[in-house]
Amino acid sequence: MMSCEQYVAICYPLNYSTVMNRNVCIWLVTGSWMRGFFSILVPTMIKLELPCCGPNIINHFFCYHAHLLYLSCAVIRLVEFIDFIISLSVLLGSLLLMVISYMYIICTIIHIPSDKGREKAFSTCASHFTVVTIGYSTSIFIYVRPSQVPSLWACPLSGTERKPDVVLSSITDFGGMQGHTGG
Repeated sequence: MMSCEQYVAICYPLNYSTVMNRNVCIWLVTGSWMRGFFSILVPTMIKLELPCCGPNIINHFFCYHAHLLYLSCAVIRLVEFIDFIISLSVLLGSLLLMVISYMYIICTIIHIPSDKGREKAFSTCASHFTVVTIGYSTSIFIYVRPSQVPSLWACPLSGTERKPDVVLSSITDFGGMQGHTGG
């Protein structure tokens, strides 16, 4: 949504209030929420049917649905594959749309005749682009893995799997605040 808003703000500044009207904003928000809801609906329903055994403790500070797989005593390869395909399509699909919008934004900024105008346009997009880069790289690192079971780099008992989650949940939020406050 932010890259769409940035695209309209930079590429069509005089038409911004006409293009980004209330209805468009409602559709963007509703579409994002619906996409998020329906992308995890099927895997969540499948995971709820898995038999659980062993300790009912998830060593994490938030309950991400993949961590429920640690509690299952069933074969989870199909569920992991479904998670992988959905994560890959959601993250890379939205990343592709964002990259395309930023290509248009950069082309527009390059054609701005004044240095001050280019500087202002780049400063408008810089914090958002930084937050998006950190967010997407961390999200791909966390979610786009063929296997959700513990690996050498991410053991749920040692706490190493929490480090990317801390980056994703705290640094990107701080950077988002900086982008909206002009700091």
